[in-house]
This record gives sequence, structure tokens and C-alpha cells, in this order.
Amino acid sequence: MIEKKLLIPVAILLILGVLTYYFFFKTDPKAAFLREVKQMIETVNQGDHQKVKKHLSPEFMMMVGDYGLNINQAIFMIRKQDIDGQYQYKFANCPIFEHKSYAEVEIYRSERGGSFNSPFLIPVPFIWTDNKWMVAGDFRGERTWQDPYY
Repeated sequence: MIEKKLLIPVAILLILGVLTYYFFFKTDPKAAFLREVKQMIETVNQGDHQKVKKHLSPEFMMMVGDYGLNINQAIFMIRKQDIDGQYQYKFANCPIFEHKSYAEVEIYRSERGGSFNSPFLIPVPFIWTDNKWMVAGDFRGERTWQDPYY
């Protein structure tokens, strides 16, 4: 049995343990999503564009197909363009996040040569499907991939 004088320190330790678990180990859904997006960006920056294919929704792949390309051709073309232009990508913002539904991120694309002095902003929609986040085939509302800006 615990002595009465040790009861308060033991209780404090238990409370600290629970709080530590809650704040450090219980994942915030938006933070988990942003970690995943940043990992995708890092993968592309390393030239492994093909690895990001698993994050593309079937609707996105059909949209690419509407342009007369299969997804592998499109990924190859983007990879070649990124390598030739020395383009890099960087996370900018997440203006919309609806847990397990829909999200949008904004990604900066560097200037030719990798400088972010005047980056190009690319909005990217995501949908929650098959228990994971995937790049959506289109935006919500009136916007499209051809005209993605507000």
C-alpha cells in the first residue's frame, strides 16, 4: 500500500503521464494530414514523382486521361520538367480542412533554378477516400484544375 505522503506525488505523476500521452501521442487529424502532404512534397523534390502516384484518386487519373495521357506519361513529363527547370516545391498553406472529407493545400513552386523569390502558388484539392487522403479530381464549387484560383 502507498503511504499517504506519497499519494499526492504519485497522483501528479499519473496525471502528467496521461497529459503527455494526450498531447504527444494522440494525433491531431489536420497535423497528420499536413505531415503526409509535406512528405509527398519532399518525395517530389527528391525526384521520386512515381511514388506519389499512390496518393492520386481514380477521379484525378481520369481527369489526366481526358487530356490524352495515361498517368505514367503525365508523371514522367512533370518529373522531366521539374528536373530540367530545377523546380522545387514547398508547402504554403492549408486554407480548407474538413476531417475525413475534403481539404485543400497551397503549394509553392519555385522559379526556374530553385529560387523561391517569386514562387508560383498551386492549390491542390484532396478527398478522403478508402480511409486515406488522395489528390482529388477537381475542386469543390465553381473552380476547376484549369481555373483553380478564387
